[in-house]
Amino acid sequence: MASIALLQTGGLAPYVQFLPMVVILVIFYVLVFVPQARQRKQHRAMTASLAKGDQVVTMGGLVGEVVGVRDDVVTLRTGQAVVAVERERIARRTSGGAKAKQG
Repeated sequence: MASIALLQTGGLAPYVQFLPMVVILVIFYVLVFVPQARQRKQHRAMTASLAKGDQVVTMGGLVGEVVGVRDDVVTLRTGQAVVAVERERIARRTSGGAKAKQG
């Protein structure tokens, strides 16, 4: 009976028709943006904690040992070469660094 009355009076209220879209946007936000923000925060913490002796891999694929850390520049030794890399371009810390040797 109630559905017949809704059809006769013109249907649902306009804001109720947008409810599924709002629900989809909330789900999208939770599934995409929240994990991405968490990953960004972890990466910032990792780059902030870099220390001399850590083994790292850059986003470009260079593998090296940290020999110096300044404000936003990390100096790496890769074989015989020494290169300066922006701190944010460090992709990850690998095992075998100073932290792994201590523990």
